[in-house]
Amino acid sequence: MAQKDFTLIPHIVINPTSIVSYHEFHSESGIRHKAVRFIDTNENIEEQSAFLRSSRKNNGTMSAQAVRKISKAIEYLVTTSDQKKVHEKLTGKVIVFKVAFITLTLPSSQAHNDKEIINLCLNSLLNELRQYHAIKKYVWRAERQKNGNIHFHLLIDKFVPWYELRNRWNRIINKLGYVDRFQKKHGNKTPNSTDVHSTRKIHNLKKYLTKYMAKSDQTTGAQNIDEISSQYQSGRIWGCNHELSQTRGLNLIVDNEIDEELKKVFTAKKFYKYEAAYFTVYYVNYHDLKKFGSDLLFKYFSDYLFENLNYSEQLKAAI
Repeated sequence: MAQKDFTLIPHIVINPTSIVSYHEFHSESGIRHKAVRFIDTNENIEEQSAFLRSSRKNNGTMSAQAVRKISKAIEYLVTTSDQKKVHEKLTGKVIVFKVAFITLTLPSSQAHNDKEIINLCLNSLLNELRQYHAIKKYVWRAERQKNGNIHFHLLIDKFVPWYELRNRWNRIINKLGYVDRFQKKHGNKTPNSTDVHSTRKIHNLKKYLTKYMAKSDQTTGAQNIDEISSQYQSGRIWGCNHELSQTRGLNLIVDNEIDEELKKVFTAKKFYKYEAAYFTVYYVNYHDLKKFGSDLLFKYFSDYLFENLNYSEQLKAAI
């Protein structure tokens, strides 16, 4: 096809901590040429569906694409979760946090495949957290322990007392007999099957959580791990609520107005830049857009957060 049949369209995608600049080529027939567009930022429905069918499968490691996906979900979860102070009734302490970071384990040897435990236990817990604690945003990751058991790391946007969380999880997993088997061995009906990690002193929460949630399974040193893996590994390796899974970032065509706004940002020279063959990433926290004088981009992205994740950042923007 002759070169004149193509039109070059500049785009940007704004996320909480970056702006991606790229181009799309459009032919006169309306076809977008995917070879030169930033696919990770603007996947179409077919590509996203293929990803959900494949790269969340539990094979013990996460693909580079899955790492990018879970990183983006965590980024938006942390960004849209305000710091909270909660009075914990049992201890009388004041808990300060943005995101609750929880680990869920099985108190006795795994006797069901991963898919069963995810569907019957993890999903049941998430349903109860939505119903009784108004949980709206969450990200979870399934991981293999050294003893061969599956366990889960869970990020949620609300406070749940540790004792209530443990009681719920123990009741749910005992539908498959895990607490009863623990009691027969240890004589205790309340196993320590949950752990709520403190993140108060973590400086870069998004980076810390992404690194923790995207690491490979901790199966090194387990006995008969090949046999354990083939017997139990099945189903998804991670997940999040629907709104986070659909978040792609704010995609804008660069017209004259947007170009003028970008000049204010790109001339600031106070951020790291990564250049690739077909796109450039500017690592800019969206709150800094106002500092750089780009009030309009800040407003557009604040509106995007409100419309897609019901986060009212736009109320803070006095433009």
